[in-house]
Amino acid sequence: MSSTSKWAGLLICGLLAAGCSGWASGLPGEEGGNPALSALPPPRHPSDVRLPAPYRPSAPSSPSSAVSLPPFIDLGFPRQELESGAVPPHDLNLPVPEGESADEAPQAQPASPGGEQTPSFVFEVPILRNALVERWVDYFTGPGRDLFAVWLQRGGRYLPYIRQILKEEGVPEDLAYVPLIESGFSLRARSRAGAVGPWQFMEGTARRMGLRVDRYLDERRDPMKSTRAAASYLTYLHKEFGDWHLALAAYNAGENRIRSAIRESGLSTYWALARTSHLPIETKNYVGKFIAGMMLAKHPEVFGFAGLEYDEPLRYDMAKLPHAVSLRMISQLAGVPIQELADLNPHLRLGITPPGGGFGLRLPPGKTVLLLQRLAKAPREAHPAPSGYRIQPGDTLSGIAKRFNLPLRQLLELNPRLDPRRLRPGTQVNLPASGTRAEAEPPASPPQETHHVVGPGENIWTISRIYGVSPEDIIRWNSLSTSSVIFPGDRLLVRRQ
Repeated sequence: MSSTSKWAGLLICGLLAAGCSGWASGLPGEEGGNPALSALPPPRHPSDVRLPAPYRPSAPSSPSSAVSLPPFIDLGFPRQELESGAVPPHDLNLPVPEGESADEAPQAQPASPGGEQTPSFVFEVPILRNALVERWVDYFTGPGRDLFAVWLQRGGRYLPYIRQILKEEGVPEDLAYVPLIESGFSLRARSRAGAVGPWQFMEGTARRMGLRVDRYLDERRDPMKSTRAAASYLTYLHKEFGDWHLALAAYNAGENRIRSAIRESGLSTYWALARTSHLPIETKNYVGKFIAGMMLAKHPEVFGFAGLEYDEPLRYDMAKLPHAVSLRMISQLAGVPIQELADLNPHLRLGITPPGGGFGLRLPPGKTVLLLQRLAKAPREAHPAPSGYRIQPGDTLSGIAKRFNLPLRQLLELNPRLDPRRLRPGTQVNLPASGTRAEAEPPASPPQETHHVVGPGENIWTISRIYGVSPEDIIRWNSLSTSSVIFPGDRLLVRRQ
């Protein structure tokens, strides 16, 4: 183990010991209720304060669950620049240590020099110390420090609501940090596997938990509704497996995968399963990553994250709309920028509310009465419906996106079931409602045709830039394939407005 890891281990041993009683004597929060947690991000402290203020839960589950921390230790990890969002949290993994006892018990708490009184900390989800947890602590305080700080700051916007919902649902509030490692608290996160939103629900699981995923709405991106669905799912998994670590593993890998792993291996704990080949590498990382992230997020000053500027908690009012309305019209009537409306309502996929009345729209505080008054007097939009396009022979998604002045990523988000490699003529492609995108103007005259003579060093891409068309267009107009080679002197047909 490196010297930095040893220092990290010395610092976190007290934190890690906090979960010992929960691990040995049952699961916290089932009988006596969960300790009340603050609904706001950790406060900032003056630079000379090395430890956070004492943490005093209203009802700790047992006397042994509160521990004292050693004095602050400067870990000395180098700060490395890491592009924000370069790796989605859900897809971030580290090598899993081999050859250790993953069920290692929390180590003894070193005595504080001079016998000073130090703060107490409580965790609702069992924690323990092993090499994987320490490796994630090392990563989040070392190479991944800047990225982790971004996740922490973003969490300030949503954590008060997430904690409150989990409390209402009877779920340990420490699970509010699952979105930290799933998405970095990003509502628009999408994993390689297609999981979406802060809680990274797959579409099928989202529908099972009552979330709406259709042409108009993707409630996986709604921070409140997705949190309530996640609370229901985690409660179900905990009842199934009787253990929060196994429940978290099932949340990551799916309950069928964990059932099969338990059945085939004969093992019944997550840490034992993590030493086998029955779990994928992501799931072997998952609980250790969660424990490390939770500890750092709950006590950022202890781990060198003092002074973070947390995002302000989300503030909004709800307006129940009498009928479908586009965000463009709402923006005009309420005097709110479309982007602000989209940020408050990220679950609206097409820039309009669903057909019918009763949809609850989030608005900046103080705008609800004004909108409803003006909406009652305004003429209804003739066609407050999403526009669409039917695929033509030779079309590509990048070509369609360019034609309608849309980012390709937005087009893919609006059409999650569309396979870019298998576009069938006649298939309907969803487009945003008019006014929520920079819609291309209809051509005023037929396109003009010209022939470009290929020069030395030119290729299809550089030629497409000259004429402002896509490479796919040039390939289609000239009956080429993606593997075709062009030579100086060749004549290529180009159509332009």
